[in-house]
Amino acid sequence: MLARARSKLASIEQMKIANENIDAVKALQSKETGTNLRAVLQQQIGGSGVSGTGTGDIVTLTANRQSLEVEVDRERVSLLLQQQQLERESLVIQLELEKVSARRALNEAKVAENAAQRNVLDAQQELREAKKSGDGEEVSSAQDYLDNARKGLGFARENIGIAQDQNALLDKRIAQEQQVSDLKQQQARNELDATNAANQRGRDRELAKARDEAGINGGGFAGGAASASAGGGSLGAGGSLTLSGSDITAYDNARRAFSQVIAGNEFRGQEGQSEAVLTALNLSSGREKEFLSMIASKSGFGEVADLTSKLDSFKSGPNAIGVASAVNKAATSGGDVIGALKQMTDRIEKLANTPRSLTFNSQDPVSDYATFMNESAGSSLRNL
Repeated sequence: MLARARSKLASIEQMKIANENIDAVKALQSKETGTNLRAVLQQQIGGSGVSGTGTGDIVTLTANRQSLEVEVDRERVSLLLQQQQLERESLVIQLELEKVSARRALNEAKVAENAAQRNVLDAQQELREAKKSGDGEEVSSAQDYLDNARKGLGFARENIGIAQDQNALLDKRIAQEQQVSDLKQQQARNELDATNAANQRGRDRELAKARDEAGINGGGFAGGAASASAGGGSLGAGGSLTLSGSDITAYDNARRAFSQVIAGNEFRGQEGQSEAVLTALNLSSGREKEFLSMIASKSGFGEVADLTSKLDSFKSGPNAIGVASAVNKAATSGGDVIGALKQMTDRIEKLANTPRSLTFNSQDPVSDYATFMNESAGSSLRNL
């Protein structure tokens, strides 16, 4: 958890630098900025990857900074999950200690009952001996001792009942406390989800505004907006992407869809996010699907993008209906969906590469064919 906290602080510091670079570019693009200040600003943005005078520089830097913001949002989720895991473990330890104390109290009550039973037996023996002696005072004293011993036994048995009730009530209270803890943690996760979703909507608006101010609505630009990426990467200004016309809308839709899929499945972990990305790719089409596949590949989900491409090629083949049915079945059956579909595509590829016929020329075809088959079988067994 400490390492993640340090990573979050580092990302926040990088965000501050990114904001400074944006302000520096704005100043460089202003006619009111003097020569000396321009030189200083030019030097300060030297490692940012932009010249400071390009039309899309602010868009590029904004996308860079947003990718850091997405990383911070993701770190917040990870820290919350770790914190909640520690809270659950602490609650379990606390409740287990209470259960140990309750069991100890029950055992002590049972020990007291055994002692009380021995006292009753001793008192009964004393009373029998007193009656044999015929001494009235001894008989009266022994009877009092027996009466007190029986009362003590009654109290001991009552304490056992109380201890048993406490154990039963403790089990109910433990279940309730765990339920309350789960509800509180779920509420915290929901609130963080809502905050992250609001942050993403704000980033979408900010980037759109930056594009409007740069006048690149219908033109091309280098770089792309940052995307949320739990897989360890982001599509941004590190690469070069030139868009124009309807491709801008298709790319924006793909980027927004990917961000929503990742943010909406943050708590499902890498496996859950991979399944969600696979579903999004299967539901998309055309250029938007191409961009979504590209974004997924650059954001740590390359295996999912490759798997989708294979599935698409199989869907257009002779087994299209069977493949589509298998995909739907895997998506609704739970378990390792990605792994199951990957195994299926591997089997299909292997089947496609298997020869369907064998030409055999020989002077003695029957004998030579039998020899050939025996050698092939032996080779197959040796390779097992």
